[in-house]
Amino acid sequence: AEEKEEAAAEEKEEAAAEEEKDAAAEEVEAGAPTAKAEEVKAVQGEEGAQRAQGAVAEAKAVEALPRRSADTTLDLVAAELVVVGAQIRACSDRETALRAEAQRRGAAWSEEKKGLLVSLHLADLEVASAKEDMRAIQQLRASSPIASIRKKQPEGQSASQAARR
Repeated sequence: AEEKEEAAAEEKEEAAAEEEKDAAAEEVEAGAPTAKAEEVKAVQGEEGAQRAQGAVAEAKAVEALPRRSADTTLDLVAAELVVVGAQIRACSDRETALRAEAQRRGAAWSEEKKGLLVSLHLADLEVASAKEDMRAIQQLRASSPIASIRKKQPEGQSASQAARR
């Protein structure tokens, strides 16, 4: 019972507000300034009053539009659901395509990474082999008879001059 009384009170308030708005709109159309129009004019100037009158006229034009029936509203909602469903499918298709592209690029990177790791390993082996060769060459030079001659020769003499002595 209280809910019905509250609903009735709300309807009365809405009806009173509608009547007030209609009366103000009629006064504006007739050129008679309303209290609201005068208040707006005082605060915002002539330009503000004109904007307020334009807003009242626009509101009245919107109210003059025919009300849609429940069937038409349901049709609009159904059409909107179709559009939303199409957008969802388009986004899902785009997501699937992006995921497939990401997987393809991931697989390509894995193959490239393996190739790079193999190349790096081969380069490491070549460096290790070159270092081993350098050590062997240094050992051979140190143990060769020419190395002992070079150690004994004074600076400025060639190896052949040192050997003649």
